Amino acid sequence: MALCLGEIEAVFAIMLVSVPGGKPMCAYEEENMRSNFSVPDNADSAIRVRPYRSGDEAFVLSLAPRLLTGMPPWRSAEKWLGAVQYWMKQDFKNHGKRCMLFIAENEHGERLGFANVAYAKHFTGEPYAYLGELAVSEEVEGHGVGKALVHACEQWAREQGYSSLVLDTGTTDNERARNFYKRLGFVPESIKLTKLL
Repeated sequence: MALCLGEIEAVFAIMLVSVPGGKPMCAYEEENMRSNFSVPDNADSAIRVRPYRSGDEAFVLSLAPRLLTGMPPWRSAEKWLGAVQYWMKQDFKNHGKRCMLFIAENEHGERLGFANVAYAKHFTGEPYAYLGELAVSEEVEGHGVGKALVHACEQWAREQGYSSLVLDTGTTDNERARNFYKRLGFVPESIKLTKLL
């Protein structure tokens, strides 16, 4: 199972929030986002996280099918995958401007996973960092790659002045992803319900 984000049309979409450090909310705007920051040291030195760079596109797009985990049966897999690929391509264009993309790799430079984080605003007007997509290669799942990517997104969010990092798990059927985020300190904030007519 993938650790999936960004799948917003589902039976339930559970929004999770992590409040790192409990710092007061700052009113950062998109143009104030910094793309230069230090990537955190990872406890597992075999995993490094770095900012996205040209040449990572094919790898990131290869992980798009991982973001279909738990998709409701009444949704079109083709349309879902198309939406995920569109989001990823937008992330490539907006990297360093409206969002930051991170790539996890091993000590040999082999890419293992990716995550993106961006500026967002709650309907109350409070800004927060939004973790849009996170996926790791199936063969490295459960080996700390996702955790390293989340930590990089948290550090970026802190350095931007945000006091929370928010994500959507996409579907309620993705129990593994929800448990993963719970272990990292995320708590449920809202639930989206769907009724088929």
